[in-house]
Amino acid sequence: MKRIQLFEFEDQSWFPDWLRDRMTRFIVTMHKLLGSAPVLAQLIDKGLKRAPAHRILDLCSGSGGPMLEVYEILRRDYGYESLELTLSDLYPHQQTAEPHHIPTINSAPILVSCSGHNITSGFFLLREHFWNILRLQKQA
Repeated sequence: MKRIQLFEFEDQSWFPDWLRDRMTRFIVTMHKLLGSAPVLAQLIDKGLKRAPAHRILDLCSGSGGPMLEVYEILRRDYGYESLELTLSDLYPHQQTAEPHHIPTINSAPILVSCSGHNITSGFFLLREHFWNILRLQKQA
């Protein structure tokens, strides 16, 4: 089947903020119902053990998805007390991250500056490509 390149409505500047927030909160709710945070924490732990720094830049994070819970699990259960998490998105949801003292950044400049460069510091998780990561993990 040929790949079709589509766009995400919530990434468009004309898309209403209130609807974007509800869509990303729905994703958080689904992750909580599915219990994906412990599974992700285990997978990310394997990556952090190989990384030169204990830093996670969660690209396309919306309102955080499962990463806020994953961050807490990694700090509490895996011993990463100095772990750093940054949530990035075209429209970062700062109100979600503020109570956790986690920085948010607009990812458009990151994506532009990272294209064509080999990034080695930190661990990058692209949640939208989670299944590809799992597939690669099984092959390793």
